[in-house]
Amino acid sequence: MITLVSRQSVFDKYRKITEKISTLQRLLYDDDPECFASEHDRIEYQTSFDAKDILIERSKKIYSVLSFPHENIKSFPDALSQKLTALFAELEIKHLVMISHFKMNFVGNLNNTYPPLQVAFKKFEKITGYLDYDEAFTFDTKDLADLIEIAFWIERCDAAGPEFIFFFDQDEKLAFYLCKDGNVHAIEFENEILSDMVLSRTGWEFVQGSCVDKFSNTSKIEGRKSKR
Repeated sequence: MITLVSRQSVFDKYRKITEKISTLQRLLYDDDPECFASEHDRIEYQTSFDAKDILIERSKKIYSVLSFPHENIKSFPDALSQKLTALFAELEIKHLVMISHFKMNFVGNLNNTYPPLQVAFKKFEKITGYLDYDEAFTFDTKDLADLIEIAFWIERCDAAGPEFIFFFDQDEKLAFYLCKDGNVHAIEFENEILSDMVLSRTGWEFVQGSCVDKFSNTSKIEGRKSKR
């Protein structure tokens, strides 16, 4: 079951991901008045940094990038959710949370008519009841497919949406976000659980070097647009 929850409830309960988001917000924060067209814009900007002032002792983090062979973009979101489900079963992960790095609408550009993105928007609206949702979700692994599809197409094609949509298990062993190339950027908290053996058994591999778009031979991503 997918449940809508507030970002504040996530910050109150899950300290490791909160520390990660808080640190990220502080790194990105720039309150120079010259950057804003109006005071309203400045206040709106400040509101999006809702974890910036939460100070938590830093936890140990292990970073890696995961992928698997798959070049058909139409079937990729489903294949990705299946691979993640297998990985979670191996790691005994059953319950997860989804939250963006800022308090901002997940849907950034409603005018982007790219069909897969529009399908993702419709699924999002069916879950939330409206498109301007900026809080968080809790869910079970059996509900993973829809949220992975939504996150993948937002990250790939909606340049006005969140740059980082974090998924993490409710025991805070593992967090990850998807990049526009479809790779999984993983964060292990405290202990290394993504061993070579675990990845081999579930069909994953570590990405060495920079992420490369496996769905196109050009640098331009089909369907990717900002609001401009």
